[in-house]
Amino acid sequence: MKLFSSLLLILLFFCGCKSGTTETSLLGTWRLYGIEGSDSRNKNGDSFEKEAALNKIVKDGAIISFFEDNSYTDLRGEKIYKGGKYKFSKSDNTIAFIDSGETTEPVDITLDKNAEGKLQLIIAVKSQQLNLKFLKEAKPMEDFKSDPFYPANNTWRIKPAKAETKQAITSRMKNYIKHMALIMKAAKERKVDVVMFGFSMGPVKIYDGGIGIHPYAIVPDRWKRAFYDDVDAYTAYLLFENYLTKSRYRGASTGWWIEDDYNILLSIYEGLGKDNE
Repeated sequence: MKLFSSLLLILLFFCGCKSGTTETSLLGTWRLYGIEGSDSRNKNGDSFEKEAALNKIVKDGAIISFFEDNSYTDLRGEKIYKGGKYKFSKSDNTIAFIDSGETTEPVDITLDKNAEGKLQLIIAVKSQQLNLKFLKEAKPMEDFKSDPFYPANNTWRIKPAKAETKQAITSRMKNYIKHMALIMKAAKERKVDVVMFGFSMGPVKIYDGGIGIHPYAIVPDRWKRAFYDDVDAYTAYLLFENYLTKSRYRGASTGWWIEDDYNILLSIYEGLGKDNE
């Protein structure tokens, strides 16, 4: 258990750059795909059991996104979200993270290509004799503040300390809708046909050229936990449901479902919380 808690801490506060790499080469989104160690045995000498335990972290998922204004976001598993600033040191090619005003110790990385020619980020966790291996999942957006994982587009994930007003819940829900819309915008800009929502699933149901709503019972707990309690989460859900019930989107179809859904989400963002005619 100590290994996993230490490892999760390192996953949040990790980076540095070896010679030959640059700060800007880190820009974009990286997804964890493997963990390997120089000491592959656990205390009982069973390398397979250790490998299987480490793979649980990979299975739960981890993505890190870096932006040109030195901000970052970190998503891990079902519960963890962090956002803040990172600090690059050109003198020794290291990066530290700034969280709640405190700067972490820098940790070295290697940036190169794997055997298949994909750009990868390898983070050496010396204290645990482990290498955390990430693959580049998405390049930077032309407007980095339009990236769906930019901190300002993920404020809906930050759990409030107390129950929120209807206005605050509406603002939180609108930020979530904005996040979903920006996922579609990123897919448009990057010209992809497969859109991934793994860390963003909630009540929004994506159709081919349409937006619907999932039953509340199957809305992921990750989304519900972003609210103060289930009452506030359900209030946000009903806000979205009522909007879909009362509103109709009458814009023309472009024939490309990603662009059509982006346009519909824009209209939802604009109209959510207003009286519908």
